[in-house]
Amino acid sequence: MIKCRPILIMVDNRTRDIEGILLIYYWLKDMGYPVVLSNQINWKDKCFLHNPSVVVLSSAITVYGSVYGAFLDFLTRYSKIAILPQEGAIPKKDCMNALFTGKFEHDVAYTKGVSRIFMWGDQTRQWIEEENIFNPSQTMVTGTPRFDALMLEREEGGRAEKHIGFATSHTHINCYTFANRSDNFMTHLDYRKDSSNGVENYYSQDRHWEDWIWYNCAAFRYECELIKRCAVDLKAAISLRPAPFELVEGYNFFKDKYKNFESRNDYYLSEWVKDIFCMIVYVSTVAVSALAYGVPVISPLKLLGERLYDHIKLDQLISPYFSRFFHFPQNLDEALDMIRSAKAGELPALPEGKKDDLGRYLKSYYDFPRQEPSSLTIARELGRLAEEASRELAPVLEPNVLKNIFYRRARALLKDPYHIAMNIKNGSFKSMQRYHFYPWHLADFIKTRDIWRKLRSRYIGAEGLIKQNG
Repeated sequence: MIKCRPILIMVDNRTRDIEGILLIYYWLKDMGYPVVLSNQINWKDKCFLHNPSVVVLSSAITVYGSVYGAFLDFLTRYSKIAILPQEGAIPKKDCMNALFTGKFEHDVAYTKGVSRIFMWGDQTRQWIEEENIFNPSQTMVTGTPRFDALMLEREEGGRAEKHIGFATSHTHINCYTFANRSDNFMTHLDYRKDSSNGVENYYSQDRHWEDWIWYNCAAFRYECELIKRCAVDLKAAISLRPAPFELVEGYNFFKDKYKNFESRNDYYLSEWVKDIFCMIVYVSTVAVSALAYGVPVISPLKLLGERLYDHIKLDQLISPYFSRFFHFPQNLDEALDMIRSAKAGELPALPEGKKDDLGRYLKSYYDFPRQEPSSLTIARELGRLAEEASRELAPVLEPNVLKNIFYRRARALLKDPYHIAMNIKNGSFKSMQRYHFYPWHLADFIKTRDIWRKLRSRYIGAEGLIKQNG
């Protein structure tokens, strides 16, 4: 074990992020570094419990400078701060800059005390450096660990029958917080009432929350028809993957109608794309994982017709750069023909002439493919930062800190039990577990360990990193 204070890593959203975070965790453990995992609720309290050498937060906007700025200034006295973005490849400069400055969430991101920010691709790095959001001494292009499992060769096994994959994103009408009895659809309308005011990154000019509700309803109507025809006409198995913020149970009614239907998001995305023969999605970066793995993507977007542009007019949301790699049917019959061709293995993974373009896009925005897994590159840098912090930054033992240390640690120990009890009381414990990572999620550790072992065998060798470095 390397002698240094622990590295604390925050898991922003368990459903979306845990695979990549745990890959980093296993590399660090293999190198001999102590690691502590946290979530959005308890990361601050765990800083007082574990006195970390490095604190890894999920993104510039999640840091929320106006809320945690003073605490983070205090934290930089004894810890290095690293940012591992969970939204890092939107192919539009203004949108990415708003994301990394906090303007996207009408807040101010914390940037001045960040030692390292891990960029998904070189294009995004150039954009944020041009705007002086972060400087070259802070940025490092590493790709995203979400793609690491896609670097493994296709393997035999898995489910005998490949599925049609539906990737949904109807959080405006099916948000997981609706499972909480203290929250409902109307509170979301109130919450979003001040979220427009001319910001063009999430709403079109003169558009608002109700336009997103129209889009979600119209999109879901066509999905219902496609699911029916796939299940009844094609007799195909269907796997629907709700977005991380959706209520999975919102789709359970399909199970009563179609025996060959499942709705779940406990699959890792890397597992799911290997288990489907095509992906049905309107417009979402989740499709990029399918494209990187060679799975054709079919978008029903054009089925919505011209009314779509009455409500949503933002190019980055309905016609981003990566959508040029999708297949766009003009009507339901054509969509079904494409799905039938994909099932037979006859639908090309990409539209004609797009292979080189996709390669350039993946390299520019995701640094994919790579010479080594992104999680390994990030782990090496976190280890270096941890040793540097342990040498240069002594734990803060000022009188005012010592005076409150017992109170802060007691509060940290009680925070998780209190939050869990409140979620059980409110009937939202299941949704809380999907969103927040806790140590009892053993299945995540086991699944990710298997992936990590395959990556280590391929890129490092069975002897591991400690023996190599030793």
